[in-house]
Amino acid sequence: MQCLRSKDREASFAHAVLTTCWNLMCRVGNGVGVSYEHFEWKEDSLCIYFAHMKNDQEGEQDRLPRHVYPNPIHPEICPVTSLAIYLVCNPKDSTQPGIFPGSNQESRYRKILNK
Repeated sequence: MQCLRSKDREASFAHAVLTTCWNLMCRVGNGVGVSYEHFEWKEDSLCIYFAHMKNDQEGEQDRLPRHVYPNPIHPEICPVTSLAIYLVCNPKDSTQPGIFPGSNQESRYRKILNK
């Protein structure tokens, strides 16, 4: 994958978004909205909670996490590894709650994929 070969910081963003959304089975719009407070480790999985889901717009149902598991056999598609690489390249901004801070991250992701 081109994102792994590139030394561009944007590539680490694209790879993290791709593997996160792929493993969460969610749209890019939901994946880029994940913040640090949505994460929790339970046993061997990274649990990610969504505030709103399509089938529960008001948030009335109990919050059920989506489990993301590391893939030590294929680290190139491991969502935990890709998030770690992204966070090493882009340290946490204490003024922003999101993992992928900024506005219009969907457009940013789309532009990177178009390259």
